[in-house]
Amino acid sequence: MRRFRFLGILVSSFVFAQNTPPTTTDSYAAPPAPRRVARIGAVRAFGAGPLSAVVVTGAPYSAEGQSQTVRTLADGTVIKGRVWSWKLYRDAQGRTRVEGPAASTISFAQDAPSDMIVEITDPVAQLKYTLDATHKAAQRQHWVAPTSGPATPPSPLPTPTHGEQLLPPESLGTQTIEDVPCEGTRVKFIWPVGAIGNDHELSAVVETWKSPDLQIIALLKFNNPLTGDNTQKLLNIVRADPPSSLFRPPADYTIEDYTHPQISQSTPGVYDVGGPVSPPMLVSKREPEYSEEARDAKISGSVLLSITVQADGIPGDIKIVRPLGFGLDEKAIEAVMTWRFRPAVKDGVPVATHAQVEVNFRLLTKAN
Repeated sequence: MRRFRFLGILVSSFVFAQNTPPTTTDSYAAPPAPRRVARIGAVRAFGAGPLSAVVVTGAPYSAEGQSQTVRTLADGTVIKGRVWSWKLYRDAQGRTRVEGPAASTISFAQDAPSDMIVEITDPVAQLKYTLDATHKAAQRQHWVAPTSGPATPPSPLPTPTHGEQLLPPESLGTQTIEDVPCEGTRVKFIWPVGAIGNDHELSAVVETWKSPDLQIIALLKFNNPLTGDNTQKLLNIVRADPPSSLFRPPADYTIEDYTHPQISQSTPGVYDVGGPVSPPMLVSKREPEYSEEARDAKISGSVLLSITVQADGIPGDIKIVRPLGFGLDEKAIEAVMTWRFRPAVKDGVPVATHAQVEVNFRLLTKAN
């Protein structure tokens, strides 16, 4: 005899609406496809690296970045996410270059394809380039560096909304990472009993190691019982000026001037991701329940939802784009309503953006 056991979300991929046309296979009406602001997507945000968007001069470096999430299930099963890689460069004039996977193609799947995007900022020429190596194309836009910015990037910890506690930062002292002296800080976020339906106190911890000299984060560890352990780190840090050719498009690239982003025409006040509008990032999620109807029918699949990630990181305006039925659509919506995001940012200010999220349901067979 065999029985079916619900494993939970195996993949909850974050797909931005302007890159994935909505489809529908049932009587649900798909929302209008949002207008694409930019043909080339943005590099996915990476916590390790520069402390802020403010230009840093006189501190050149180059480094490789890695990020991986590891989850341990209640039965002891360990799920290791794909290792994502970046390359980061900054010269003595403050020009920067980041090479990494496009936000629209990021996925937890080990073999998922990913478009690689290069972003160059040049405070000297007041220009920003986004390079697409696949099509040998570059977007060029006028860019003025901010004169002030946060001491660190936004924390991956959620914003307290139900009586949660964010404890004061705790110093971890100093250590040398990749031959670079760094200072460590630990911040803890606590969910008291009942805050999110939990019957025991839960806590998430962010450990950050920063280099005062280079003004970069060399190591970032994020432990969250809801999403797993994420480690982002810089490797092979070289404190020297990178070649100047890295900070301009190759000669054989087609350069396309990019107009300033406009508010999405599909919903007033809500932006599409692209150009200077950074993508939102999922920081906490609750796994969905499995409906008895779907369990009895042995249904597996995914529900695709269109959402608005509001400026406070709370999802709203949730619509079904690709239904699955058997009560799983409602279960997916119930779960996503509890998710929290680090909101998108435009010109240093949090803004509301369109996005699509995919909630996957899988039933695994297990012999008694």
